[in-house]
Amino acid sequence: MELCLTTPERRKVAKNSTVLEAAQTLTARGYSVTPVRYRSKAPILPGWQKLPPLTHEQLPQYFSNGSNIGLRTGIPPHFLADVDLDCPEAVTVAGLIRGPETGRVFGRDSNPKSHFLFAIGAPFETRKFAAPGSKKTILELRGAPLQTVIPPSVHPSGEQIAWVREADFGRSTETDLRRFCCKVAVAVSLSLKWPPEGQRHDGVFAISGVFHRAGLTLDVAIELVSAAAQVAGDKKVRERERAVRNTYKRLDGGNPATGIPSAVKLFGEKTISFVIVWLADICPPPTPAIVAAGPTAPEWPEPMEPEAFIGIAGDFVRLVEPHTEADPAALLANFLVFSGVFFGREAWAVADAKKHYPVEFALITGATGSGRKGTATNRVLEVFERVDPFFDRRILSGLSSGEGLIKGVSATEGGSEVRTYLVSLPEFASLLSVMTRQGNTMSAVMREAWDCLRLRALTRKEALDAQNVNVSVVGHVTPEELLNNLTATDRANGFANRFLVFLVKRSKLLPEGGGDVNLEGIALRLHAAVAATKGRGQLQRDAAARELWRNEYPRLTTGRDGIRGALCGRAEAHVLRLSLLYALLDSESSIRCEHLRAALAVWDYCERSVDTIFGASSGDPEKDKILGALAAGAMTMRDLHRVFANNRDQDWIRAKMAALVRSGRITETVKDGSAKKTIRAWELKS
Repeated sequence: MELCLTTPERRKVAKNSTVLEAAQTLTARGYSVTPVRYRSKAPILPGWQKLPPLTHEQLPQYFSNGSNIGLRTGIPPHFLADVDLDCPEAVTVAGLIRGPETGRVFGRDSNPKSHFLFAIGAPFETRKFAAPGSKKTILELRGAPLQTVIPPSVHPSGEQIAWVREADFGRSTETDLRRFCCKVAVAVSLSLKWPPEGQRHDGVFAISGVFHRAGLTLDVAIELVSAAAQVAGDKKVRERERAVRNTYKRLDGGNPATGIPSAVKLFGEKTISFVIVWLADICPPPTPAIVAAGPTAPEWPEPMEPEAFIGIAGDFVRLVEPHTEADPAALLANFLVFSGVFFGREAWAVADAKKHYPVEFALITGATGSGRKGTATNRVLEVFERVDPFFDRRILSGLSSGEGLIKGVSATEGGSEVRTYLVSLPEFASLLSVMTRQGNTMSAVMREAWDCLRLRALTRKEALDAQNVNVSVVGHVTPEELLNNLTATDRANGFANRFLVFLVKRSKLLPEGGGDVNLEGIALRLHAAVAATKGRGQLQRDAAARELWRNEYPRLTTGRDGIRGALCGRAEAHVLRLSLLYALLDSESSIRCEHLRAALAVWDYCERSVDTIFGASSGDPEKDKILGALAAGAMTMRDLHRVFANNRDQDWIRAKMAALVRSGRITETVKDGSAKKTIRAWELKS
């Protein structure tokens, strides 16, 4: 029997087929979808947030019977984010201010550019931005455990949901997206309370003073005021921009200007309170006020001392450096870590009855492309392949789990087991994201690998086990990725401080490339050093090195506060292993003074790199958020509740504020309240 369909039914069948195709395409690319009721935003499957992603085989079952399609946000591996612009003012402002770019934009007929999709690559919190003093939602940064209804679904209003752009998901970070959302929220909120004609000039002067004191840069201040003025229908936008410039010029010159009190009168207390909270996220840390209250960070660490460039490693760097754009520090770091792969367990040093083999983990940290991180690794690989033409067989890459690492080092080669490996992690930020998944064992296995312990993991099918294996690691990451993706768990459990952090950059411009380098001499010396290490056993410091070690040991073992302390908490072990590597490269049977000085020079550079990357960050994101908010002025308990979107109770906030008072970063004060009463408040310590 032939089924006859009416025109609406034909359209519905065509729509369902398209929805299924969309689900299949997204699933094939590693994204997770969920069926949603037709002309609705309600998912069909009960408890869908806790269900595993649908497989390709399951899709026809759920997307062939008249459903919409929901794209799950905030879950691994891509951690998609949806910037959902909920009001017309937000859509207009988003088109006027700078922000991350994406190839995935959609909406419905009446609001075509209301959703912008991004791949974050790391967990993040959903955040809603409401208009001050009303229930009106400005926009929402949607993550887990949510879904967003995407094309070709049908909106509850009956409008077709369609792509405006259907290309690649934009890559961004939670920090950049949150900053963009806060900028939109500030501009929209100001536009909704834009002063009437005759008071607008004073209003711009006042809000510019608020922006300046919060640490907002001039270009962003102009951007926000211009957007707010345009949305409010102010025809004198250029005059408002000039007013911002004049206010910043006055304040930069040390002259007084209006600020929060005047802004409160002209825009309203609730609006300015919300704006101050959002400014804490817009202003890139550390804000000027935070820097004044804590340690400053240099723009770039001082170069590594010459003492580090000794022996074969130093000669290699000097030989190659004129012919490459790679940073000398990156060349040296790679050479030292690679060397440990050759030395294996033939030699070791002892500290507190524990054997330390020449194993190291290096994190080469620099800008994408211009950091020349991969260039340095490739230059070093060239000389090591001259010593061992099959060295690339010892390199493991593409790892995302502890089980995968154990399987990789358990492999055999040509009938003889290879017991030393180099793990290459060119996308270290992706590894950090993967490690946040529940049940991922990579962090634990990597820590055991640095400690040269037996590597074990239980799976449903088998017990994995690898003994007597040395694993060295070279990872590549940008400073921003490291700052944004390194979790408190990674810092607390010792994963992060097993890595030596080298901040690197392009050393020079070589438009025509470097010349040929004769590496035969370096390769012969390296081969001889490896041969001399066979059966060497324990290396100890000689008398002069022991004296130097006694003098340096207190400095190396002194604890430090905050995130820098967490990342530098294994200093003495790193220096010991580095000095062992230098001694073995010199074919020595003991660790001499020059080896220890070289190791100290490397460690000091790594420590300076951490200082530069993390600056004044405390390592506690909640404390940093409080300090950023206080940069705009004193805040009461009620203000601080808003900083955390009312998700923290008073006891928690009091504890945080008490800790900051004890650390000398803030001080208690009072603010004027209603009925001539004063309210307890806190401000940055001047």
